[in-house]
Amino acid sequence: MKIIYQRWFLEYEFPNEEGKTYKSNYGQFKFEPKLKKEIPENWELVSFGQIITFTKGRIPNELYDEELDDTIPYITIDVANNGKTQFCNKRKMIICNGETIMVMDGASSGDVYCGNYGALGSTFSMLSSKRGDIHNSLIYMLLNENKLLYKKANTGSTVPHA
Repeated sequence: MKIIYQRWFLEYEFPNEEGKTYKSNYGQFKFEPKLKKEIPENWELVSFGQIITFTKGRIPNELYDEELDDTIPYITIDVANNGKTQFCNKRKMIICNGETIMVMDGASSGDVYCGNYGALGSTFSMLSSKRGDIHNSLIYMLLNENKLLYKKANTGSTVPHA
């Protein structure tokens, strides 16, 4: 995935309409002043907030050590890192169905995960595309590829926040 990301989004060698690499086969470019470089002609520069919705997770009323009727796994940082799963009632919870999630609070703020299923914990935000042409895997790749940049920009002196 990292190689595809680099080739397509940094080197502009994605397949064109004929299946040939875009830049090497004389694809059209335009100068983007904010980036101070050329980008493919039909691309646009947008902020992340214009294309992504952030939905903050919640704290459940109760947690259970085993799955009961009407419960769902509760996604915490520990669970996202293959730790012990607890369960909660799914009512009034934000349900993650494999979307990209990002730790927003604490020492792990800025870490991103993909592929989890369950009720989203309060330290996470779920990132969803506002547009049909932007896939969840691209959101994950963009965030994961640039993780060090935004981890350095975390705010908060005692508890960092992404």
